[in-house]
Amino acid sequence: MQKIIILLVLLVAGNISLNATYVGTTNDEVRKIAIPIGEKLFSYKNNNDYTNYIQLFSEDTRKHITKKVFDQSVANFTKRFGKITSYEYLGHLNQDDMTASLWKVKCKKTKKVFLMTILLSKQKNGENKAIDLFYK
Repeated sequence: MQKIIILLVLLVAGNISLNATYVGTTNDEVRKIAIPIGEKLFSYKNNNDYTNYIQLFSEDTRKHITKKVFDQSVANFTKRFGKITSYEYLGHLNQDDMTASLWKVKCKKTKKVFLMTILLSKQKNGENKAIDLFYK
């Protein structure tokens, strides 16, 4: 699982500076974009909904998240943590040409709280999209 995430970050990182920028600079700007995207990503992940999940990602990222990769990721996550039961948006950090939105997440199986990061970017066409999602 970690190898898949690292590979995805490396594959996407090369395209970020050419195709994207921050989604916002103030807390309010980013919050208005990050919360709806995060809520949908968590819901679609919990419901194993690849079709809607993949639409939240940039075109560059979508090329690398196949149905097989998604299914394997969801299966590994669910086996290890269970479904996501609660989440809270904590804030953001603009770095390079992306915005890292930080989330406190709790899952059913472990009941532990952990940090999940959703990398976001404003695409050339003006759409705000996720470019990666990872957790520690």
